[in-house]
Amino acid sequence: MQALVKNNTIEAYCFPGGVIQALLREIGAGRPGLFTHVGLGSFVDPRNGGGKSNECTTDELVELIEIDGETKLRYRPFKVDYAILRGTYADPRGNVSLEEEAIDMDSYSMALAAHNSGGQSVRTGTRCAGSWRD
Repeated sequence: MQALVKNNTIEAYCFPGGVIQALLREIGAGRPGLFTHVGLGSFVDPRNGGGKSNECTTDELVELIEIDGETKLRYRPFKVDYAILRGTYADPRGNVSLEEEAIDMDSYSMALAAHNSGGQSVRTGTRCAGSWRD
């Protein structure tokens, strides 16, 4: 992936981890993006590149806005085509439990963002629950 980004083969963005998690929740809820001060003055500030990782990345996903006299960043929602999720158990209906996973990393938000973007969730389970014949 790094070579593809470096060679301008694919578009790539780099946003703070907490921003990505919160933005996925906003996308899943169908809201108009994430509004926050996080990233002001940093590499994600549109005045400093807007989090773009190479020259072929052209879409502006971060914009400066003013709310109640304060400058904020709006991280625009984007389409989530796939959410790849791992769980402890998976059943034939697509339910996944996370009981033995170290952390859930907002699995629900990722799945919801993909679903509400018209994308798909790909789920894996370490073990099967229920019968695959039902």
